[in-house]
Order: sequence, then structure tokens, then C-alpha cells
Amino acid sequence: RQMCIRDRVARIITLVGIFGLACFSLNLHTGITGMTNFGVIFFVGLGAVSVGLLSAPVATNGYGWNPWLATAAAVLIAALIGWLLAYPTARLRMDYFAIVTISLGEMLRISLQAEPLLRAGTVTSAIGISQYSRPLENWWEDGPSVLVGTILGLLVAAPYVVLLSVLAIILVISIWFLLNTLLASPWGRILRSIREDELVSQHHGHNVLTHKAASLALGAAIAAMAGILWAWLNTNVWPDFMNPVRSTFLIWAAFIVGWRGNNRGMIIGAFLIIIVEFVFNVMVASRGATS
Repeated sequence: RQMCIRDRVARIITLVGIFGLACFSLNLHTGITGMTNFGVIFFVGLGAVSVGLLSAPVATNGYGWNPWLATAAAVLIAALIGWLLAYPTARLRMDYFAIVTISLGEMLRISLQAEPLLRAGTVTSAIGISQYSRPLENWWEDGPSVLVGTILGLLVAAPYVVLLSVLAIILVISIWFLLNTLLASPWGRILRSIREDELVSQHHGHNVLTHKAASLALGAAIAAMAGILWAWLNTNVWPDFMNPVRSTFLIWAAFIVGWRGNNRGMIIGAFLIIIVEFVFNVMVASRGATS
């Protein structure tokens, strides 16, 4: 029971980190730059799919990359696509931009269900990505897991999810510090001016398209990190994880709770959403139980 409780706590911490990173991305795009992005799950999915495909075994349609190298490549892929997305959507009004972004997320989810090139790590299923390697997993199981399990008072070695929760905390703190530094700089003020009035910002000599592209690229890279953590946590990538009700809606709910432009609020919003979802899942699971 102690093992189950500590595993659940570590999983909740990791999920808060995942949703916190996704909210950071959404806050940069929508809260700071003023681009209404209903497709943040598209960039999250890009990160998960890319890291899964690149680090899955070669024998099962993967590429067999080192997980750290696959992580770097996945972040760069998402950032590049985020940058390029700014150009064909440059002249779209924000409501049309929102439609485009949510469509991209659905396109990726449907592709995961049907595209053979997006299947790896399994020969028994027609969909999904699995059996990919995760960073430090062997190192963790060969030593630190036993020590950490003893420190936590467990009778067995600590599970890998404990290490993931530590990685999630480090990532959230690092990205938080990076964003606060950037948004306190002149670039952050330019993004806020674009949010308030693009024409005025352009008349002051700012290249609105370039700044939007940079914002999309940075936000996409952050969202991809959330997707990578999600892939490592679940050990597989299925289309269901991109279900709008279970992903886009919850990320937006956390963003609304945390309030626009407030990175601290994003963490609070993510925490509240994860806790509420956990409580409701427990209530559903316990319905009809004699206890």
C-alpha cells in the first residue's frame, strides 16, 4: 500500500509538471503574444511521437536512437514546425488561427490511428508506439532505485516514475526561470505590445511576423517537452492521449484558472486540474465498491 501511495504521488507530480509545461506554452502563445492556440496538444503530440519513433527499436520500425539524442531532435522538430507555422497563418485573424491549430491536433491524432509510418515498437498492434528506451532507466534500476526506495521507506526499489517526477520538477523550474527572464526583457515587452495592438507595434518598427514565429517556436519546444515526459510516463503513445476532452480542454481549463500572462498561475492551475481529475477518477473507480 505504501508503494502504491508513493507511486501515485510521484505520478501526480509528473502530471503536474507535464500540464504545467503545456500551460507555459499556451500562456506564451495566447496569454503573452495574443495568438489563440487551441492546438497546443499538436505540439505536445509532436514531442511524444518524435521521441517514441526515434528511440524505438530498429527491429520494430523505430530508429534506435539514444533517448537523450531523440529528445533533442524532438524538441528541435517541434520548434521548427512552430516557426514555420507562423508564415502561412500570418494574415489569419485570431479566430481562424485557432481553427487551424485545433485542426492540426486532430490531424496528428487521426494519423496516429491510420498511418503505418507512425507505428513502432510493436508487431501485435496496428497502431501506437511502444518499447522505446527512456533516459537513465537502466542506471536507475541498477542502483539508485534501491537507495531511494530505502529513503522513502519502501520495502522494494523505487519505481522509475520517481525519477520522472524529479526530472519534471527540474524541467518546470528551468523553463519557468527561462520564460521569466525572456519576458522581462525587451522581447517580452514586444510580445505584449503585439497582443495589445499589432498595428501600433508594427508602426514602432517591430517585425510582427518574426516575433510571432519566435514565440510559436519557443512555445512549441516547451510543449514538446511536455509530450516527451508524457511518453516516458505512459511507456507508449496511443491516439487516445490526444483526445481533445482529455488534453486540450484540461490544458485550457488550467490556463483559465491560472489567468492570462501569469506563469505562477499556470502551475497552480495545472495542480488543481490534476488533483480534481484524480479525485473524480477515484470516485468513479470506487462506485459500487463495498468499501
